[in-house]
Amino acid sequence: MDANKMITVGRLRDSVVPNDKGKTCSTMLYMAKAFDIDLFLFEVGDVDYYNKTINGHFFESGRWIRKVVPIPPLIDNEPGCFDDILLEHAFFTRRLNVPSKYETYKYLYRNETYRDFLIPTALVNSVDDVLNAFKRLGADIVLKPDIDAESRGLFSISKKKKGYFITSGTETKAYTEMELSAYLSEAFTRKYIMQPMIQSRTKDGSPFDIRLRCANYGGGYTPMPYARVGNPEGITSYSLQSGNACTIEFFLKQEFGDKWWDVLSELMNLGRQLPLYYEKFFDNLLFEIGIDIGISKTEDGHKFYLFEANSFPNNRVDMGGGRGIDIVIAYFRYFHYLYKNFINKP
Repeated sequence: MDANKMITVGRLRDSVVPNDKGKTCSTMLYMAKAFDIDLFLFEVGDVDYYNKTINGHFFESGRWIRKVVPIPPLIDNEPGCFDDILLEHAFFTRRLNVPSKYETYKYLYRNETYRDFLIPTALVNSVDDVLNAFKRLGADIVLKPDIDAESRGLFSISKKKKGYFITSGTETKAYTEMELSAYLSEAFTRKYIMQPMIQSRTKDGSPFDIRLRCANYGGGYTPMPYARVGNPEGITSYSLQSGNACTIEFFLKQEFGDKWWDVLSELMNLGRQLPLYYEKFFDNLLFEIGIDIGISKTEDGHKFYLFEANSFPNNRVDMGGGRGIDIVIAYFRYFHYLYKNFINKP
């Protein structure tokens, strides 16, 4: 650690409570010292605007302490956590709103290169839209909140002779058409999108996807892939409460045999190229993008589907799959990149 090269970064969170200061967080703050970064946590209530100081949470000598420090030049804010007054004194890592799923779909659809990866998507304006979708698609459908993440509010509907069946999480219930209409009317108090169900499942029938955590620290995007596998009874591979992550090499070898390297090469190429187009949507600086890819097995081999693209991938989800250290180091490199190019720019 070189004291002359040390930079200070404050991590602004909506709230800093004991659960936020767990093992993962303390390890990150401890590691930061080795990368010449003095890293601390704080919330808006810790800021003294008059004196331009912050009563921050620091991890030093194996314990958490409070320490008053000047407002640092760089603040790493979580999505939706922003402060206009602080912005006058510091550079924020995130300055933009999260686009909706449908906005992202329309933007990516403009580019023919990525159109083949997209799942046909439509906004839901009424219960009749859903009922008519079964007649049009002749397949199960998935409904997702247009603005949300981590599979909250997601459910699927299938139609059988005995009625309709809704699966939410790992629970499936039967509904008559009248009961289904009542269920949907309650759900549609917020905006939803619908898509045909894509079968991206392992050999044992568990839902899976590949998370490409793509980080950009000044030299293009570097994909950090891993696999996420869900409960066989469910429809998604992940949530904050369930699902498992595993290393990409192990997973692809298990599922694709001697074709695993070809699949990995395709994934890595997609992880390098798609973010370059996706970031133009924002007209702003992006550090990281989470790209979730489903893989449907076909007679000819396999087909990729884009489940979601997220400009603010969740660290609590992404620390799995053997990529936790890679993600933390990418953050540290990005902080130094921002200092050099935007804060201490010659």
